[in-house]
Amino acid sequence: MNYAAVNTKARAVYAKYIKQSPQLQLLGMDTPKAALAKLNELWKLDIELPSGKEAIDLYEVNKQMEHKVYEELKDFLYFFQGEERKFYSGLLERYKIRDIKRIFRTIVHGENRNLLRESLVALNPAIIPEDGDWKVERFIETLKDTDYARKLTVYTDIPDDRILFYVEMTLDKSYYENLIERAKKLSGSSSKLALSLIGNHIDLLNITYLYRGEKTYSILPQEMVNFLIDGGEKLSRQTLSILAYEDIKEFLKNVADTKFNFLFPGGREATNMDIRMERDLYKKFLNAYQTSGFDIGKILSITLLMELQIRDISTVLEGKRLGINSNIVRDLLTIPLKEGEVWQ
Repeated sequence: MNYAAVNTKARAVYAKYIKQSPQLQLLGMDTPKAALAKLNELWKLDIELPSGKEAIDLYEVNKQMEHKVYEELKDFLYFFQGEERKFYSGLLERYKIRDIKRIFRTIVHGENRNLLRESLVALNPAIIPEDGDWKVERFIETLKDTDYARKLTVYTDIPDDRILFYVEMTLDKSYYENLIERAKKLSGSSSKLALSLIGNHIDLLNITYLYRGEKTYSILPQEMVNFLIDGGEKLSRQTLSILAYEDIKEFLKNVADTKFNFLFPGGREATNMDIRMERDLYKKFLNAYQTSGFDIGKILSITLLMELQIRDISTVLEGKRLGINSNIVRDLLTIPLKEGEVWQ
């Protein structure tokens, strides 16, 4: 496949949404309103600015950003054929899975259906009933023609405090293992790069899921082994299975002996594990974008970097809304620190 046209469009998208480090520009604004105005300018959004002491509508901001990114990424589909198109379609399946997770959260927590309907990115909002009793079983029935229904049906009787974690792990396992199989069918350097980037992501997810499963939900080791995602770059299933049967102290000690020790500095439990994971992903995917040539690298990198832009921008706006010092907010962002950065 000729990647010249794909890379040209990828560079344009990168320049518009990523290169200017919008999250840092927003962080430098004096007020939440000024930050939102800057976001409208940079991303060509149409979010109404708050008046007086009115707070920023973060829900509306996130909704518009997510829809904008999804539409931009969907446009790349027209450039691909054959195995490359199958792989890229698999990448975009992430947005459908995210919608499914969002629906489960709404059902379990009894949240507003109308807001949910507006927030869906890849799924048809019509799948959400206007009224009536809405249970997990009823939603799964609407997925009967998809690959997800059979995998999720087993969770209809799971207690609410665990079901969301089970659903998250099940959907991620399905998504990443499918993506790995499609990556194997890409040609040459595209396959090698995709397997490395996705494999590293899988390693990180497996470690964080094992930790959360034990620490937060006390899930039995034999259960957690069933949720392990195959296709990791460095950690074998055997290694992960051993970690699954260890207590937290031994788990942290052994992770400290791997390349993923940055997740738990000093072999200790860390409250910002997810941020550390996302920083590692940002760094690796940014490097892949900058160094890749005529292969899948640039567009694969952009799909994740765009998501992390949304996450960082949302964090900055929330920090502005709450009046948190910029240096504290900066520590919560995934974008790597640049030389000479100083925030007050």
